Amino acid sequence: MKIISGSLPEGTAWRVLLCLDPDHPSSLIWQLGMTLAQANGGQMIPAVIMREDSEPIAGAQTLFPLLAEVLATDVNISPITIATSDRHKTLAQLIKKVGADLLLVSARMAEPESFSRLSCTVGVLHHENDDPISLQRILVPTSGSLNTAHRLRFLMPLTNKVSITTLYVAKNQYAGFNEQQKAQQRLHRLLNYVDAGDNVQAEVRLAESPSAAIADIESDFDLIVLGRQNGRLLHRPFLNSTVPELVDSIHRPVLVIHLAFTLPQEIFRRLDWSTKLIVPNLVPEKRTEAYVRIRRNARPTREFYILIILASMIAAFGLLLDSAAVIIGAMLVAPLMSPIVGTGMALVLGDVRFLRMALTTVLKGVLLAILVGLLAGLLRLDHPLTEQIVSRTQPGLLDLGVAVFSGLAAAYALSYSNAAGALPGVAVAAALVPPLVSAGIAFAVGQPREGLGALLLFGTNFVAISFATAMVFLALGYRPAVGQKERLVIQGRTFRIAFILLLAVGVLLFVTTYSLAQQLAFATRIQEVATMHVAEIDGAALDSLQVNGNINDEDATIFLEATVRSVNTIPHAEVITLQEQSGVDLQRTVALNLIVIRITALDPLVPPTHTPTPTSTNTATPGPTPTATSTSTATPTVVPSPTATATHLPTETTTATPTATAEPTETPTPTPTPITTTVDYLYGLNLRAEPDAESELLAFLPQGTIIVVLDGREVADGQTWQQVQFEEIVGWVLADFLR
Repeated sequence: MKIISGSLPEGTAWRVLLCLDPDHPSSLIWQLGMTLAQANGGQMIPAVIMREDSEPIAGAQTLFPLLAEVLATDVNISPITIATSDRHKTLAQLIKKVGADLLLVSARMAEPESFSRLSCTVGVLHHENDDPISLQRILVPTSGSLNTAHRLRFLMPLTNKVSITTLYVAKNQYAGFNEQQKAQQRLHRLLNYVDAGDNVQAEVRLAESPSAAIADIESDFDLIVLGRQNGRLLHRPFLNSTVPELVDSIHRPVLVIHLAFTLPQEIFRRLDWSTKLIVPNLVPEKRTEAYVRIRRNARPTREFYILIILASMIAAFGLLLDSAAVIIGAMLVAPLMSPIVGTGMALVLGDVRFLRMALTTVLKGVLLAILVGLLAGLLRLDHPLTEQIVSRTQPGLLDLGVAVFSGLAAAYALSYSNAAGALPGVAVAAALVPPLVSAGIAFAVGQPREGLGALLLFGTNFVAISFATAMVFLALGYRPAVGQKERLVIQGRTFRIAFILLLAVGVLLFVTTYSLAQQLAFATRIQEVATMHVAEIDGAALDSLQVNGNINDEDATIFLEATVRSVNTIPHAEVITLQEQSGVDLQRTVALNLIVIRITALDPLVPPTHTPTPTSTNTATPGPTPTATSTSTATPTVVPSPTATATHLPTETTTATPTATAEPTETPTPTPTPITTTVDYLYGLNLRAEPDAESELLAFLPQGTIIVVLDGREVADGQTWQQVQFEEIVGWVLADFLR
């Protein structure tokens, strides 16, 4: 491709490219291109493409001034002359380089088979003569399809000066009431999709064929616009089979629009068209009201700063107090939803200034909320994180789903004033401020990992809500005009960035969700193993189990604190066995702390048998007070005091010697009751064979065990050992831990 004259335009603008024949210049093509460029506020690029070996280059250089004299205009025109050996390849390259949105070409130069290789919409003009026309009325035949909608969007900017009529043709043999009603519904849907309002007239006619209906009214119009779609996937052409017949039968200029879409564009536009069955476009007046309201609330005003600080303080107190009700109150006060919704609207409109303002407001609100959380965290440096805080530090895929549907509800409620009552519920569901305050508190108490998790939850909410609101606004008809190409470019770029961020957040949440699922599965396994091995102990059952330690690290020790209810005493050896078996089953190092709660099992049908125990007798223990008897027999434990002897000697000397004194062996001596005590140490005592901590372990005595005190008592290594008897076992325990 060699440029003979002119230059390629720079910048971003809506552009219509005219492919002109230097031998047969068409003033009608020039007029139509100029009208469309002027209506869309864009540029017109007249291009003459000739072969390198052709001679009429001088004639081509005089072509543009000649056409300019025919139709004077103030449209930005950038003429260009190109010499090439391959006309179709050069045309495709030129379209991409100048960013053409529409190519206009005369049917005399058109080769329909080449249009499928072009990346823009092509308009082929069929006309019998080349005289300029007074473009006042345009007829657009339609079957109510999506393709007609895209043809109308090119023509909508002309409605200020040109009258446009859509014609739906119903065949006579099917023209019942239902068919006419169906035609009206299709036209209504079509005109709502392109925001036609009262600018486009809709007409339904009964005829044997589309050509017969158009022939009856073609004299009332200056231009007939038909449509065809290039052979692509998801292809459903409009009147493709009848277009040649219509062109041959119509005596007015006919513009045949060939639509060209890539596969992603085709999928998107059909999804958008299908969505209108559920969510029709808002009327332009309603969209304007919603736009003004959302943009006003997205500004960083003084009221916004005050409310964000108050909401953050309420959320901080609620998180520290572990109160869900207080946190809900903070959600209702927080004003962060408005600028996030504004971000979604700015994405759809491609409005850079609006987007920058909304993002700035969100960023300032985020920083204020985190700062309040940091200050609140300083009040409880020595306290662990509450459950309400911890629950916001481990987001999952379910949180992404909540954020998406919250964004959908928020955008819909803000677009319809009669649905504004749903906004408080949306604010509670979105929960924007609590994660930020949780992050600040976590950073303040020195737990950055939890703080990053809370920030990930807010990031999830922000990205998902922004993207979801953008989808709702797009479905409701918010979009840049056809001529606002710069905004369309920004819209496409920001949508791609938002979609990539949403995918990134989704991947992170999938990782965290998978990690949480593994932790939960392993915790369940620990519970099952502990329950199984405790059940193997006779008369024991697991009451509760607390797991501490990093269960994700295979080299870390798992600390288990198990509370067991048992009718019997559990020996220390069985506790060791329980710890070892749990470690083998879990393939981890386990440290077990077993707390035993002694219970009594009672069967209502079998009364318990009374079994006397040493502690239940009321036998008086011999002590310094003598037992009163009818004799004066002395016992080994009764020692008369010196004062008593001196007092009774005079009276007892005249008394005969008691018989019992003379025969002590025949008088039965009372057997002293065994002295018992109770193990008073919380973790129980070890019963040793000798008064030495290194001697053989005979038994483990839990707290509350009743034992018999024997006479042996020794001191070894500064510790006092007491000889005791437990059941049939005699051994030594530390005396300091006996009651």
